[in-house]
Amino acid sequence: SSNVTGWALFTNSHYTNSGVINLRHEKELNRRMKQMCLQIMALIKEINPTYVVVEQLNSTRNAHTVRVLSKIIGSAYNYCITTETKYEEMSCAVWRKIVGIKGRKTEYLKQESINRVASKYDKCVDDNEADAINLCEAYCSVKLRKKGSKT
Repeated sequence: SSNVTGWALFTNSHYTNSGVINLRHEKELNRRMKQMCLQIMALIKEINPTYVVVEQLNSTRNAHTVRVLSKIIGSAYNYCITTETKYEEMSCAVWRKIVGIKGRKTEYLKQESINRVASKYDKCVDDNEADAINLCEAYCSVKLRKKGSKT
């Protein structure tokens, strides 16, 4: 989101690290979007992954939200193009199915994502970080069969 976004790092398809970029304190949208984009790009630069995997934008949201999130996702995509980093997207429906999270209601799905990370990784995280971890795990389990890749 433009307020908080989770990230996760997997090395050789194994969980390595994760966190969140939290900009809830910045109330002005344009400043917050700029900071989110800059912080995402800085994180990609710092980690220097083989792949960047982003949750595919759900176009059923309202038009304003789609525009905001498109700009943020676009900044990650653009950074990957300029640094020749492989960029992939995976829909939330696909990654949830891969890791075994089922349900329809948003709050339930968020809690299941948190619970799964707590159970599997013994890590207490919010839904943003949990979703990032589960997304990366799903991507690694399906797309990455070779060793030596950071996602």
